[in-house]
Amino acid sequence: MDAENPATAPALLAVAVSVVACTTSWTKPGVTEQEFERDKAACIADAYSQIPPAVEMYPVGSGYATPAYTTCTRYDNAATCVTYPGMYTPPMAVPIDLNASARDTVVDACMYRKGYQKAEGPAAPAPGPGR
Repeated sequence: MDAENPATAPALLAVAVSVVACTTSWTKPGVTEQEFERDKAACIADAYSQIPPAVEMYPVGSGYATPAYTTCTRYDNAATCVTYPGMYTPPMAVPIDLNASARDTVVDACMYRKGYQKAEGPAAPAPGPGR
């Protein structure tokens, strides 16, 4: 992947957003791990019902073409040549959910309504008894 190629920007942004989204942790005093997982699942399900995925494919990098080539076989005083065409390989495409950010906002609002607070720091421990 070429970080200076503008075509890679959407994919890099998606990776950065997904890494940040994966590190969100929530706290709520007295909640058990089961209660937390149930509440989170309910918020995620609600968000998906309100804002379904809108996936588009974005190219990463650029395509490339292999050159045509010719091979010749000699028979006595004659030669038979065959030319093979080059082949084009399109750029790789990655799926990007255009609604992911809006859906994350709905999940956050739901978790706040249920009494949770976002934990400080990038990787706070998961909620458990007394947290």
